[in-house]
Amino acid sequence: MGRRAVFRAEPGAAAQARAFGAVCLAFLLGAALGALLTAALGNRAAWAAALLLCAGLLLFVLDERPRRRSP
Repeated sequence: MGRRAVFRAEPGAAAQARAFGAVCLAFLLGAALGALLTAALGNRAAWAAALLLCAGLLLFVLDERPRRRSP
């Protein structure tokens, strides 16, 4: 992705590389936050992950609801 954006100048490749980098950064930050929470809270840190998963599920459900049409 990054190589295509730099060497071939393919349209959209830079946006794909940025999105991929953002996902990798999110995983890195999540791992670091999980390590810090586990060190501070022990096994209770799993509740923080559970809350984040519930929030993500709620956002998904709200986004997938059928849209109401205006009359």
